[in-house]
Amino acid sequence: MKSKKYTIEKYAYIEDELFEYDPYIALSWQRLAEGTIQQCDITMREHEFYELMMKQLHPD
Repeated sequence: MKSKKYTIEKYAYIEDELFEYDPYIALSWQRLAEGTIQQCDITMREHEFYELMMKQLHPD
């Protein structure tokens, strides 16, 4: 099996928005990518989706 190497910075900028590194979200994304999904990963994705919708509805 080939291992993947990831570099995670403490902060990331995407479209001029600052995102702070969160180890729980990083682990959740890793499980989603590997197909070992847990209920908390589904909850996290739902939360992120609703957060995105709120930002689109209320951009200020």
